[in-house]
Amino acid sequence: AILREIKRRYISAPDWLPDAACLGQFLSKEISNIVKNQVLFVYAYHADHLIKFVFDKIIDEIHEGFLVRNATIVNYLTLIGSQNKVSWSQNTLKKWAVKFKTMLRNIGYLNGNYFTKPYIREEAFAFFLLWLFFKTQSIKKSLCHKAFHPLYL
Repeated sequence: AILREIKRRYISAPDWLPDAACLGQFLSKEISNIVKNQVLFVYAYHADHLIKFVFDKIIDEIHEGFLVRNATIVNYLTLIGSQNKVSWSQNTLKKWAVKFKTMLRNIGYLNGNYFTKPYIREEAFAFFLLWLFFKTQSIKKSLCHKAFHPLYL
């Protein structure tokens, strides 16, 4: 199951994201964990519809300093489940909410339980910008690309 998830998120990523070889080289460098987490979050966001939905819902409805409660995330998940005729146990929902908040903390979107505007590290920004510029040959198209959406640049 773990290998299938790795393949889905990182090896079979959309072709407009840096490929697995490039990502692997980047992750093997001595770079801070927050940079690696920010880069991996972009892949997870674009590969996992649940992460994308909940993240977008939170970003649309909150502001800096907002207290992000587990119950809020559980409510979003319940909404998704009812819209898609999927049912999860309360235990699963609570675990997912805790792990989601941990992910947000690891990339700089949460300070404790409070939403904060993250500082996107230069290395994470450059990793995507250089790849996108190579693909699009346009700095304007690169800067406006949907790859940057989860980093809200």
